[in-house]
Amino acid sequence: MVEVDQIIVGYCRDLGDNKCAATGSVTLIKDQGKNILVDCGDPWNGDQIKEGLEKNNLDPDQIDYLIITHGHSDHCGNMSMFKNSTILMAEGVAKCANNEYTCYDVENSYQISENVDVLYMDGHTDIDLAIIAKNTDKGTIVVAGDLIEDKNDRETNSWRFVSKYPERQELSRKRIFEIGDYIIPGHGEGFKKVSCIPHPLHTQTHL
Repeated sequence: MVEVDQIIVGYCRDLGDNKCAATGSVTLIKDQGKNILVDCGDPWNGDQIKEGLEKNNLDPDQIDYLIITHGHSDHCGNMSMFKNSTILMAEGVAKCANNEYTCYDVENSYQISENVDVLYMDGHTDIDLAIIAKNTDKGTIVVAGDLIEDKNDRETNSWRFVSKYPERQELSRKRIFEIGDYIIPGHGEGFKKVSCIPHPLHTQTHL
């Protein structure tokens, strides 16, 4: 069975005066002898990532794949910790790096193992990666990055305020909720999918 552990629960807190404190979720997936880390936090929580890995009897050098869901600093702030990892990211993000990284082919899905796939989506940014983990104790888990902010964002619509392409993101969100039994969002605890899916696309009627 595939093991999935959200070793850092992301958050986003309003500090007032148009300021916020935020860090992205970090998730460890183990399948068929491969250790896969999804996102690597902000530049200040490297020690917390190491602690989470230690609880799983791992250190950064034992991570086979590091997947960056998108290029915001609260999701890719500790890439330098994973020098032995194959790093998967959107091509546009990789082009900004100083060294060579394995770029994700944005036109096709990427299969890491029999039970773990990386899918191209978009909306929160130009290119967002979602990770699908099948055959877990929670069914199919989708690690969604910031395509899903937290378990309440369907009611608050908070995701729209930080979305580059809301209509495209809404389609990505719908797809995530169709695939997953359990969702790990970018800024909150993982949650079980309820029976409903995100609200239908907003339409405008011209009289």
